[in-house]
Amino acid sequence: MTDSRLIWLARLAFCLVLAVILMAGLSSDPVPEAFDNQDKLHHWAGFACLTLSAWLAFPRARLPWLFLWPFLVSVGIELGQELLPLRTASGADIAANVLGVLSGILCTLALRRLWPTDQADRPGEPGADAL
Repeated sequence: MTDSRLIWLARLAFCLVLAVILMAGLSSDPVPEAFDNQDKLHHWAGFACLTLSAWLAFPRARLPWLFLWPFLVSVGIELGQELLPLRTASGADIAANVLGVLSGILCTLALRRLWPTDQADRPGEPGADAL
């Protein structure tokens, strides 16, 4: 598969993760829990996956942007929940989201070391022919 196809697949995955987070976060009924505070696990895992998939979809994105945009989505969802009859905003949920974003960034940093995305090494890119 070419790099452009992989990027489009990564962007599709990012959009799917974002859609799942938005649907779960902004539905009128909360997600059922099997144990206490299970929703914090969902918040953490969802935003870790969102951040990691954002990096895969947009590999040139800088780390501050990989933190800022998922964080703003997190706050936006929590504020949106205040408008829903059966939902409430929660600072603990935002904290779990931030921990998920930070976990996603740590995974991104680890993957960047193992799988560098140096643009100069790609054929057809500026600088690829300069040896």
